[in-house]
Amino acid sequence: MSKHDIAEVDTFDIFTSEYMEDVEGDKPVVSNAFDQLFIPGNRIPKKILDLMADAEHAEQTLLMQEPLIQSVIEKPFWKNKRLAIDVLGTVCLTVDRSLLDNIIAHGTLINNAEKYTLRQICEHPELNMKNIDWGAYKNQARIDKPLSNSGIYFHVPTTALAKAARKKLQKSFRNSMISKLRRLRNMELRVTPEVDGELLTHKTNEIHLLGHDYHLLLDLAKMKGNEYNADTFTDLIVNVDETYLRSIQEDGNISRKRVKHAYPHLVGPNSIEDFYKLLDSHQRSYIHNKSLSELIVTYFDSKLTTFGINRSFKLKQLYNQVIEDQPKLWEHFGFKLQKVTRQNPAFISNEDYLFYHKKTADRLNGLSDD
Repeated sequence: MSKHDIAEVDTFDIFTSEYMEDVEGDKPVVSNAFDQLFIPGNRIPKKILDLMADAEHAEQTLLMQEPLIQSVIEKPFWKNKRLAIDVLGTVCLTVDRSLLDNIIAHGTLINNAEKYTLRQICEHPELNMKNIDWGAYKNQARIDKPLSNSGIYFHVPTTALAKAARKKLQKSFRNSMISKLRRLRNMELRVTPEVDGELLTHKTNEIHLLGHDYHLLLDLAKMKGNEYNADTFTDLIVNVDETYLRSIQEDGNISRKRVKHAYPHLVGPNSIEDFYKLLDSHQRSYIHNKSLSELIVTYFDSKLTTFGINRSFKLKQLYNQVIEDQPKLWEHFGFKLQKVTRQNPAFISNEDYLFYHKKTADRLNGLSDD
């Protein structure tokens, strides 16, 4: 394709973050179908790293013959359907899911991206990148080539991602973002639907949550003085898999507005916000009167793998974190925790907590909301 064949960027192909919130703020941006993929924690467990490093297994994985994980995803609302999942390449963590959710929620969506080059998109005024240092871009050959015709592109400034994660925008945060992007890009999923117990192998789909085509960009207008180096970037343009986005449209939950405005306050140690996404995946009336220990165990055991994770230690971490977050539960979910005396074998304890939702309790007791 010559430069003459490349169209001028149509402003109607740029859907800014503000526009998306105004028009589609109540629509979901979090996948419920693929929530089980993401392993609890901030680091890949050592036992999984050792497995990935094993020479024979690494060779088979490289040839895409031997998956790291084989499992199934089941949802009660799918009735007679399941998804058989093979995970290859690497695994992703709950912190990776948070980044992906924030990219979709806070990002500007670029439609028909294959019609445009990276330079054209980046220099469009709607993206608010005023002085891109193209000399610092790592792959000069990509700058004036059309973007991929698969996946959906999002642009998001690192300032928005740092604010969403409640982190300072510094080198360590940028480095952690790159690690997460690489895992999201390198994890390959082979997804095969199963209906009434029959695997539909002719419908197997291969998915990378992020396409290989992602871009780290430096906008000098956003920097103060010379406070940057060759590894500094201020903006991301990433390509999100269309199958993943379709799963959000079909079975997603948690609105764009809620992710943008509530979830920055729910971020905490142990990636606890991922557990809160489980709470948000249910009606408040369903959670009412459920025990904290039961929900923590359900959340942990739902993951495709917890291989290499100290189960009792991680459960206790999550349990204690939710207890510490009681003011957040009330403010953002309308839940209170009621301490009860009962056998709690998962935590070797004689006490537990029940979720209490006042509106549900009032309705069950025949009281109005007034």
